[in-house]
Amino acid sequence: MMRLRSEAVSFLNKILQLPLRVILKYIPIHHLSKSTNYMFKHLSRLIGLMGLLALMGFSAEAQTFPRMDKSPVDIAIYRIDGAPHLKVVYGRPAKKGRDIFGGLVPFDKVWRTGANEATEIKLYEEATVAGERLEAGTYSLFSIPGPSSWTIIFSHQTDIWGAYQYDEAQDALRIDLEPGASENLIEYFGITFQEVDGGVHLVLGWDGTVVEIPFEF
Repeated sequence: MMRLRSEAVSFLNKILQLPLRVILKYIPIHHLSKSTNYMFKHLSRLIGLMGLLALMGFSAEAQTFPRMDKSPVDIAIYRIDGAPHLKVVYGRPAKKGRDIFGGLVPFDKVWRTGANEATEIKLYEEATVAGERLEAGTYSLFSIPGPSSWTIIFSHQTDIWGAYQYDEAQDALRIDLEPGASENLIEYFGITFQEVDGGVHLVLGWDGTVVEIPFEF
C-alpha cells in the first residue's frame, strides 16, 4: 500500500510539473530575470506539494469505519488498592421491548452471557468462587439461565463467537446459583461488582433479573 502511494505521488508530481518543463524548454533560462527564474522554480515545487497534499487528503477520506455496534463492547474491572483482580469484557445487548430470559435467551441452553463474542473474564490471581477454587487465568464466562437456577460456567475455551462451539470438556468450573429480581427494569445487559464482607460479588443484570457470583481473594 505504501509503495503504491509513493509511486502515485511520484507520477502526480511528474504530470503536474510537465507544463512548466515545456515552458522552460522554449524560454532560455539566461534570458529570464532572476526573479522570474526564482518564481518558476518555486512554483513548480508548490504545485508538487499541492498535489501531494491532495493525494493524502483523498487517501484519508477514502477510509471507512464501521458504525457503533448495536450491542457495544464494555469492560468491568474490580480493583483492590488500585491493583486489578477481575476484568470482564462483554457485549451489551438491549431489551428493546422483548421478553429476555425464557424468550430471546432460552432457558436451559448455554448462553454467551452477553452478545457477539463469548464474554471473557480474567482472574489476576487465584480466587474462591461460590466456595470452589479457581486458578488465575482467562476464561470464557458462559451461563445456562433457568427459571429458578442458573449454571455459571468458567471455560478454558476462549476467543470464540457466541456459544455455538461450546465444549463442556473444556469447563474449568461450574457453579449453580439462584437468580434474583432487580429493583428496576434493566434495558441493557450489564455486569458490575458489589463489595461484600470478605469478598466481592460479580453481578449480572438484564431485564428484571440479576445473578450474583461470589468471589473471595
